[in-house]
Amino acid sequence: MDASTLEIDEKGAFWKKLQPYIAEALQKLQLKAKKGNVIVAENDPMRFLGALFAGILNGEAVFLANADWSYDTWEHFKRIVKGGYLFSKAGSEPYGIEIQENRHLGHIMIPTGGSTGGVKLVIHDWENLKGSAKGTQTFLGGGAINSACLLPLYHVSGLMQAVRAVISGGDIAFIDNKSIKHPNDLPRLGEGYVTSLVPTQMGRLLQNKTGEQWLKQFDCIFLGGAKTDETLLEQARAAQLKISICYGATETASMATAMNPETFLKGGNGVGEPLGDFGIRILNTKPLEAGKIKITGPVYKGYYPSLEPRNKIFDTHDRGMINEEGSIIILGRDDNIINTGGEKVDAEEVADAIRALNAIKDVFVFGIQDQEWGEKVVSLVVCDERICNSDTLTTLLKEKLERYKIPKEWVCVERIPLNDAGKVDRVMARRIVLENRTEQSGSLINLENAIAARHSQLKAMLKALLNGKSEITLEIGCGHGDYLTAYGQANPKEFCVGVDILAKRLRKADNKRQKRGLNNVLFVKTEGNELLEALPEETKLGKIFVLFPDPWPKRRHEKNRLIQANFLESIATYSAEGTQLFIRTDHDGYYEWAKEQIASSQHWREDTDATWPFEQETFFQKLADKHRSVIARRRPASIINK
Repeated sequence: MDASTLEIDEKGAFWKKLQPYIAEALQKLQLKAKKGNVIVAENDPMRFLGALFAGILNGEAVFLANADWSYDTWEHFKRIVKGGYLFSKAGSEPYGIEIQENRHLGHIMIPTGGSTGGVKLVIHDWENLKGSAKGTQTFLGGGAINSACLLPLYHVSGLMQAVRAVISGGDIAFIDNKSIKHPNDLPRLGEGYVTSLVPTQMGRLLQNKTGEQWLKQFDCIFLGGAKTDETLLEQARAAQLKISICYGATETASMATAMNPETFLKGGNGVGEPLGDFGIRILNTKPLEAGKIKITGPVYKGYYPSLEPRNKIFDTHDRGMINEEGSIIILGRDDNIINTGGEKVDAEEVADAIRALNAIKDVFVFGIQDQEWGEKVVSLVVCDERICNSDTLTTLLKEKLERYKIPKEWVCVERIPLNDAGKVDRVMARRIVLENRTEQSGSLINLENAIAARHSQLKAMLKALLNGKSEITLEIGCGHGDYLTAYGQANPKEFCVGVDILAKRLRKADNKRQKRGLNNVLFVKTEGNELLEALPEETKLGKIFVLFPDPWPKRRHEKNRLIQANFLESIATYSAEGTQLFIRTDHDGYYEWAKEQIASSQHWREDTDATWPFEQETFFQKLADKHRSVIARRRPASIINK
């Protein structure tokens, strides 16, 4: 593949500048035995784009990544993308084990926060990126696009500025986002430049006249990524800034719609009209009525690793309408995604991370409208008020979440407000935050010590009770203890441990154990991962039971399912060769999901010859009309390391 095949303008200023960087990266890729995964995580923008285009030209499967992701985010990424050739700030080298048959050659995987939390990789090909870029080029008049880029290249909004430049024969000036705080240091550019900003950036630039003057040099300022406060838009109109409010997503390779700057200056509302080959569908029953927004055109090919049919329609989970002028009006999210400062944050992911701190009894995370950020991430927390300290919680979450996902406001409450249906009363929750706002400060509370003490206590208890045992049988989510007590009684030589997070269930389970006089069964109030981390080094898992786990049937909630790649990897760490994993469910979708997760795991294989070791009807099994079982076995280390 060459530049002409990609329809790149080889005479363009920026493409010429990239040539030595592309050549350097291509030289490294051509030393590989075969094409495969290429992960681009360079900090330097020219090296980043050199590796990106080298991967595209060489027909590789290219993955974009942020060199400065947190440790947990990188671990999550590596569980998804198990191996490849990594370009990073530390150098370039292969890592992990690549899959034999790579279905993603010729595709570009772009990270997004999305609705599943963690890292989700959106699959595009060059045709998609080119189609999006050409739509923007036509909108701007058809000539070369010169951009001032203040957005990260691993993010679709930064990436597409580079794609537009090479497609149109334009140029790019890369500007450090931190310069916004010091407008006097921002460079003056030549004529004919455009830029892309999120509302947070524009708001900070408009705080003083120097920033305002800098913005006036642009022929067009694309403004998107989050809802913009009307006060900020009026300020931009007063300054006669050529704003184009736009709308899109990683799934649409950036902008799918844009408003003409002249329309904006005349007081126009909405996000304009579709660009290029994009189409907008509003699922309503009457004209001028609100409905769900769907986008057609050069949209994504799926979420990695699932490649889906080409004729896709992107369900945005937004609600909107088309006004009498033909402009699309975005009314808000249809799910629990918070758009803050141009980034997508999954409220459930943030809540899960807060709950994992162990000191929290309950939590509710949501977004509230904010002039600077579009939406601000806030959290209600239920815990001992001595440890409900925003500075401490923020510090602990930095290891778990990206900075923009961490709540900017915290409010301690006695309980999360519920409505008559037993669901969170969102209206009341917002009222509580607005009436009890606190800044991220307060007295010093050492929550880390509390967590460390809990871990130390659990570790000491297990060491004393297991007393040097080399193997245990573990049930995760043991519920009322029906299965494990019966199993322990039938297998007195096995030491059985059941874990659950609900104290009421565990009390019932322990009553059953005591009635049967079982000394080889132990019930512990904790999460599975916490117990594993506290296991003595000499103790391994012999059998693992997961019976009737929560199926989380909605697609957007699949990330909450227990059986995931990271879970399988975690339990494998504490398992011996030949350890068996027994899964039983009454949900067909979960059954197929479990089989797929095991099939894609390098640590486990489905053992179709094995039989269920012991039958005992559980509380949840009694409620089910049917059930299906999956049995997996730990692979030998010699096979895994090949």
